[in-house]
Amino acid sequence: MPRAFLLVLLLALASAVRADDVSEAALAGRWKVVGTAPTAKNRDGLAELEKHGCYLYFEFAANGRAAVGIGSDSKAKLAALKKANPDVELEWAAKFVVANGRVEISGFPAHLREPGGWLGDSATAIFRTRLDGDTLELTGPGGFVAFQKVKKQVAGGALGTKVNPKTGADALVGRWRFTKLADSRTDFPMLYERAKLYFYYEFAPNGTVTFATHSDDPNRPTLKSKAGPLSAKGKYRVGPDNALELYEMERVGGLAGLNLDNPKYSFAVDGDALVLTEGGARKLECVRVATPVHALVGAWRIVDSTKFTKQIRDQLARAEMYNVTIYGADGTVRMGLRSRDGKPQPVPQQLERYVWKYRVLSETELEVFDLPPAFRPDFLGPEGGNTTAVVKYSLKGDTLTTVVPGTTDTLTYARDK
Repeated sequence: MPRAFLLVLLLALASAVRADDVSEAALAGRWKVVGTAPTAKNRDGLAELEKHGCYLYFEFAANGRAAVGIGSDSKAKLAALKKANPDVELEWAAKFVVANGRVEISGFPAHLREPGGWLGDSATAIFRTRLDGDTLELTGPGGFVAFQKVKKQVAGGALGTKVNPKTGADALVGRWRFTKLADSRTDFPMLYERAKLYFYYEFAPNGTVTFATHSDDPNRPTLKSKAGPLSAKGKYRVGPDNALELYEMERVGGLAGLNLDNPKYSFAVDGDALVLTEGGARKLECVRVATPVHALVGAWRIVDSTKFTKQIRDQLARAEMYNVTIYGADGTVRMGLRSRDGKPQPVPQQLERYVWKYRVLSETELEVFDLPPAFRPDFLGPEGGNTTAVVKYSLKGDTLTTVVPGTTDTLTYARDK
């Protein structure tokens, strides 16, 4: 395949793809493109790849990483493609977030974006998602793309779904719910089935680890002991031969028959299953769960303000397009643009630069920081000289209200679905 044609093909392939209630864990894995909308721009490109024994894939990891690339069931055919195109990358890293049943993908290189394409021409693309077992359908600006999950070992790519997955620190990253511990009197599956409560380990990319309990039922509190919440923080490191050591762990005693006093394990990750073997014999079995996302995450459209006049409200009602403020699960905030019917639109260059950060402090306060200068008066009060502030907020269903610091002015947002 000529190099020039491959570059054009990659552009076209990136430019072609009913909201189900999906999660990052459910999307985790490699997905092979098997079909597109009849009007998709990339149909010829997919056929050309197929002639060479290759295919386009998308890949999602449960920790928010994503990738797009070209793979093959034949190592020889993929090697031949690489040899013919030594200067062309065959995989690109990206990020994804699942919010309100939709998938937001960001971080793809600029040369994979184009107006009207599957990824659009902005830094973030939002897709409606339909997931049914091993079939996936994403619908975005360029129509739909159908995927089939890849279960066998494939050549190429950094995050592939493999029969014998590579172990290491990256494989551990995420939240793991306890399902079985040898000799423990705690029936973990029954605890979860009846009360939606579970114990978990959560391994962070920075080498820290948390042991705690969580309740999927918002009306039921997490487990506590007489001394307080059942939780502990510490650090972890991965050594040769799948060795895992937890160290500098806070002391909480032997919870659920588990020893947290600086234990050493061997570990094995197989898809969404994790087995920790303590002391060479005793096993703890876990399954991967999607980390709970704060309800603030998602896109919000401003609908009212105590400073709005009737004229401003009428203009908002008549506008063909509107801005949204998008709170990401990664702690960033950015601006988006929607048409009147809610479809994402290319973001003007000046808006694309407006990215800042936030963290939720409580159910009524959040902290915003690294705000762009142009936004500071609206978010941080009349002076607007600071870059950080604590903002009072109220979140009731699909309505978000914030109070401008140092004032009584309020901004009211509606969740953009």
